Amino acid sequence: MKQKKTRKASTVSKDKKAQFHLISERADHLLRKRSVSLAYLGILILLAFLVRLSHLEYFQAPLVGDAAIYGKIAWGIQNGHGLHWWSVVWPPFYPFMILLFSLVAGSLDSAAFAVSLLLGSLIVVPFFFLAKRIFDYRSAYLGSLLVVFFPALVTISATSLSEATYTFFLLLTLLLGWLLITARSLLFAFLFGLLGGICYLTRPEFLVAFALLVLIFLVAGIKRKTRRGPKTVGLLLICLLGFLILALPYVNFMHSQTGHWILSGKTAHNILKQKAYSKGLNYLEQRKAFAEVLDGLTPEGEVRGKVLLGEESMISYVTSSGFLAGYLKNAGKGLRGLNLFLLLFFLLSSFYLLSWKIDKAPWEKRVFLLCAFSPILTMPIFFSPAGRLVQPYAPLLILLSVAGILNIRKALARFSRGSGQSSGLNLGAFAVLLVVALLSVFSWTQATGVAEEHQATFRSLKLESEEFKKLGLWADQVLPPDAAVMYLSGDSFFFYCNRVTSPVPFASFDRIVEFSRKNGLDYMVVSLGKEASWRKDLSFLLQPLTDPGNVPQTEGLSLVDIYKAPSGLGAVLYKFEF
Repeated sequence: MKQKKTRKASTVSKDKKAQFHLISERADHLLRKRSVSLAYLGILILLAFLVRLSHLEYFQAPLVGDAAIYGKIAWGIQNGHGLHWWSVVWPPFYPFMILLFSLVAGSLDSAAFAVSLLLGSLIVVPFFFLAKRIFDYRSAYLGSLLVVFFPALVTISATSLSEATYTFFLLLTLLLGWLLITARSLLFAFLFGLLGGICYLTRPEFLVAFALLVLIFLVAGIKRKTRRGPKTVGLLLICLLGFLILALPYVNFMHSQTGHWILSGKTAHNILKQKAYSKGLNYLEQRKAFAEVLDGLTPEGEVRGKVLLGEESMISYVTSSGFLAGYLKNAGKGLRGLNLFLLLFFLLSSFYLLSWKIDKAPWEKRVFLLCAFSPILTMPIFFSPAGRLVQPYAPLLILLSVAGILNIRKALARFSRGSGQSSGLNLGAFAVLLVVALLSVFSWTQATGVAEEHQATFRSLKLESEEFKKLGLWADQVLPPDAAVMYLSGDSFFFYCNRVTSPVPFASFDRIVEFSRKNGLDYMVVSLGKEASWRKDLSFLLQPLTDPGNVPQTEGLSLVDIYKAPSGLGAVLYKFEF
């Protein structure tokens, strides 16, 4: 009797396993269908767009800082003002995207937000296919859901900076790089080089990852010792050709500006900034030190920064005394900035990287993903890796975390059953779905909290940028259409002043006049603001604000107009009479 009951229980158990196995196979078959993948991606893109659109109100403000510079470069492209097209420090691809989007958005400042909003919403697409190619469809489905809500990715999609653009093309480039390593195709080699050039023209630090990914391709090709298909050297040359098609014009531009063949003016710019910031000075003193180095004039009347950008050597900088201590200090600041939310993702990622015996995946996968993170390792050379510097690498953290979750499931299945990965709609699969769902909810909460904190922290900066925007619009009404103007005011001014603009160099007033004559700058707007602490020698130019009849008695300088805003912001517009 007991034997019959045992057999019956065993039969029921086998039936349940068979049923679970059948359901699992059907689910696998359904999820592998292209139509299902595309429908899922369509839903996630729409959801990502709505999530980012709902957070846009927390970040919207007139363009300021780097955003204003990118916008002005786009303005230069739009209006054909020669070297205003490009900048040695701020690469040109994001400004080009702003110009492209302005054809639909209407204005350049609206286009700057539109680029980030759209490409930030589309990040989920290259992520899905990258995860599917490197791991499997499970990682693609689970990870892409986290991409929709992850705080860093929501933030970069709602700000008018280059991070969303870089993240989208970074993932696309990594996808093509992985296809090149695995499929070794001429097409993939060319496209990888081409997309690598786009990443370089968006954020030059990608060069570190690009070089390492090319090295992985070479090592993998040597280990395989295959004689089929194009040779490794040929593919490498095709890859470099694709890269140079886009990168070489910009490198040539930097040579024309600095007189040296350099790959990144941003690197030299950061070296100069770090030298100014590492003297134990307060914030305003640091800004003054940086202005003296970068915006001063050489004896020949050239802007010092333009010359120094081509003379600074990375090798001499990293071998200087105190470099290692500074690097470790910056790296430590970045690690201390991790909160518990991000720490969980780091732990899951670390588990995947250390659990190669569980999935027995080829070495290329782990090394490939680690190399994709490599630009973060170079960031402590200049700054602590935090904020917008590391946000574009969030999808890679999500990818490793999802792989870690799935490897934990495999490990638990082996431990509990003594067999391989469990199949079927069981408790392990449910637990994985629950963990991803909880992480998505926490991500959404974190994203909203970050947005609210940003709005509260930068409220004064937003008000200031709005005032300088009004100043720029006022200058538009006063200045002739063909005017070229020097400015000493807030960042927003020079974007919203629809003219060729140039910052006032850090020099004595007589040298400023000579600089204006040499560079065809006929007007000057002065509104010292926070620069007052280090430009006291120019405070006499603001005398007409308190006494309109008290115009500086300087030869060749005439008063054009005075600007006074209800907020207290004041500025004076002068014309040089050469």
